[in-house]
Amino acid sequence: MYSFRKKIKQSLIRSFVKINKFKIKDYYLGKNILLVDRNLPESNLITSYFSYILNKKYNYDIYLLTSQSKNNQLNEIYNSFQINNIFNINIKKNFFDVLILFKSFLFFIYSFF
Repeated sequence: MYSFRKKIKQSLIRSFVKINKFKIKDYYLGKNILLVDRNLPESNLITSYFSYILNKKYNYDIYLLTSQSKNNQLNEIYNSFQINNIFNINIKKNFFDVLILFKSFLFFIYSFF
């Protein structure tokens, strides 16, 4: 049985990136969609195609929320669609960011009062 968690071949991703003609544009109209990366190749493709359709038909801006590094091979799929608005929520990377830590602390205090 095929497991989705197996690492897919890098050559398949490279060939997809070469033949992909669907590109997402940024419109900045205030209509946004947030994609959440689940780190599954099939999920990356389906959500990228879906976001391309919404971007082309309804002029939505696409934002990606991921916890993977920029060098992850699955991010090449998103890069082939030109999804440039990427937010990384990697705890190891953002833990020592003072601004995020300060905002989190303020929000924590605000939520109790």
